[in-house]
Amino acid sequence: MKSKPNEWIIQPDTIRKKALRRYKDFLAAWFHGKLAEFFPMEIHGKKDVSSKADYGELIKQMRLLREESKESRLRGYRVEWKLVNSTRFGKNEFPERIFVDTCEDYLFLTEKKKEFRRIESVATQIRESFPVLEQCLAAQLPILSELADRIEPLIAVLRYFQEYPKPDIFLREIPAVGVHTKFIESPEIQKVLRRWLDIILPAWAIRSDEDHFARRYFLRYDEPLIRMRLLDSGLQQKLCFPSLDLALPLHSFGNLEVQGIRVLVVENKISLLTLPPLPNTIALGGLGNGVTLLQYAPWLHRCQLYYWGDLDVDGFRILSDFRAVFSSVQSLFMDTATLERFESLLTPGNGRRIEMPPFLNEEESSAFLRCRDENIRLEQERTSLADKKFAESGADAPVLPHRALFVLC
Repeated sequence: MKSKPNEWIIQPDTIRKKALRRYKDFLAAWFHGKLAEFFPMEIHGKKDVSSKADYGELIKQMRLLREESKESRLRGYRVEWKLVNSTRFGKNEFPERIFVDTCEDYLFLTEKKKEFRRIESVATQIRESFPVLEQCLAAQLPILSELADRIEPLIAVLRYFQEYPKPDIFLREIPAVGVHTKFIESPEIQKVLRRWLDIILPAWAIRSDEDHFARRYFLRYDEPLIRMRLLDSGLQQKLCFPSLDLALPLHSFGNLEVQGIRVLVVENKISLLTLPPLPNTIALGGLGNGVTLLQYAPWLHRCQLYYWGDLDVDGFRILSDFRAVFSSVQSLFMDTATLERFESLLTPGNGRRIEMPPFLNEEESSAFLRCRDENIRLEQERTSLADKKFAESGADAPVLPHRALFVLC
């Protein structure tokens, strides 16, 4: 393979690469009306030709530099030449300084003209429609080109939210002119809208602690269902529930008027379905990582809360996340004693080496470290509920839900 010749003087490809490194600076200068200060832009290259340079290659490179310059092509970089008389190379013109003089020269050289015109169009429309986004746009300039084909529906959606904050309708119901019903459901579009809506909308129209797009901007959506079982049949009449086993949409669940009972949250659905009767107790399950959705049920703060999950790194992380929302949560069967009790049922974990979750007590932390460092897991479906902790909470010891494991207890 033939090696590439040394670049004895700066070449057009190198000039272009160096100009491209200034693209963000160029966009910023244009956006803030400072192109007069940005141009002419000097491109720095070698000024002194090495005495080791190959004469034939050097002449070839100087010819190419001139042919690709503004002198020949009428656009692009401009070379200031200097006549030099040297013993080795004789009398020749060598490049002294290189400049890009204007915006059009820069766009021609970098081949960014089409992209820049798209950015220019998007930025101009947004600035005219929403001057408040001026500072935000300045940080987003390089990506605005990607929005050029969607800027009109984006503006239509922004105007709708501005006119109707907290709309309480589904995304597909937003009556913005020219907006496809599925347009706002795109994660990419939601990412852009979130940046702008957080600036355009008043604080009272934004749930600042919420990442979910619909919940953040008070939209309706297909809410997750909270599965629950009444482990005490007496609670059915007391709470006026139609069944001992039911599921409610998240916000209907959150609006319940309940207090003074025990609520047991379990990670997996099967564990929920096999829980035994327990006095004055409601059980919730099948939430997994969605356990923090329970923050929308403020009545849980008026109850005794317990959590039982898998004994693995993810189970302890979920417990910690739940406790970050409800600090009073007590865990059940999530300690080293349980790991030892059911040692024969341990299986390999997922190998994740995550940091210690912040809201674990001493016993839970010890169990977490063992699960992580030994890469082990104890799935809750394999364990029994016969544990003294329920008795310590004031309840009678429950009947075992997993009869196949009765001999282990």
